[in-house]
Amino acid sequence: MNFPQRARFLAAIVMATGAVACSSSPSSSGSGSGGAGGSSSGSGGTTGSGGAQTTGSGGATGSGGQTSGSGGAVGTGGATTTDGGSDGAPASGGASGNDAGSDATNAACPHMFCEDFESDTVGMPPNPAIWHQDGTPTIVDAIKPHAGAHALHVLPHTGALCTDGQPCTAARFARLTDAFPQALHKTHYGRLFFYINQSPTDLQYYHWMVMEVNASTSYSGGLALRQGGEMPQGGPLTAGVAKNYMLTHIDTHHQTDNPFEIEKGRETTQTPLMNKTWYCLEWFIDAPNQKARYWLDGSPRDGLNWDGPPAGQPQFTLPSEFKSLAVGMRVFQVSTQNFELFVDDVALDSKQIGCN
Repeated sequence: MNFPQRARFLAAIVMATGAVACSSSPSSSGSGSGGAGGSSSGSGGTTGSGGAQTTGSGGATGSGGQTSGSGGAVGTGGATTTDGGSDGAPASGGASGNDAGSDATNAACPHMFCEDFESDTVGMPPNPAIWHQDGTPTIVDAIKPHAGAHALHVLPHTGALCTDGQPCTAARFARLTDAFPQALHKTHYGRLFFYINQSPTDLQYYHWMVMEVNASTSYSGGLALRQGGEMPQGGPLTAGVAKNYMLTHIDTHHQTDNPFEIEKGRETTQTPLMNKTWYCLEWFIDAPNQKARYWLDGSPRDGLNWDGPPAGQPQFTLPSEFKSLAVGMRVFQVSTQNFELFVDDVALDSKQIGCN
């Protein structure tokens, strides 16, 4: 596809035309740095915070209909959405993302931003004109692409702690700042594919993340709205792999806030993720209206949705806009076994993108 060049071109057009700006780390024991963001305690002494969790639906999606292009074998269609309902939230999002085709087969980027890493050099970080390395560098290689020949690779690692307000080498992100279209800062749809190649089986509690939008342009610079997962302490194991559930995480990066983080989505609301499977994660973020919506392989994950703070929970408020988007991985606890992740076919738009 060779989308990075088009991504830069589109971003330049948006900035040149003066487009109007549109919008956790869990505590760690003894250090005030990103530890566990969950309800259970990790063996490393990390404890969750944010109070009791709710498992409600997080609000219904908009009532407006959606028509989805089938995409076909070459993935040219993709989902198109007519936003409906009072909150502008989209319908379900269409087809499964498990190798069902991707932007890599299109002749041109059909969205406001596309990245398939195809034009990047194997063994090097992704194009620095588009992506800034935030923490330990990620690289592009040909080991496990979703489609095409390349993917972003978060190399095997054991997680780490970091201190809020300081550079965090535990973060392993490629971050869009200038290339994040200004017109999408307040409201946007996003999509990426991710593949967990390996994760620990030691039954400790783990909390990880695959993407975030941030009110600043760095990992610890401002409030972050994150999507990732958690592995409950004690398992259980399925085929030798600890169960792994999606989890929404909001972090102010200011531990003087009381509290400074909140989470939404626990295991009671969803089926677990599996290793060695490509997943399509979609999201819709409407910062001014305090809304976030999430889908996995085209199916809504309502338990992850955000419609402002639930009753009885810490009263968080999203910023008026988000200034950066990061993809990669951060694990908040330290493990003796490796995590490893691949990310591919990232897209952003003003309309729902779909998994085709």
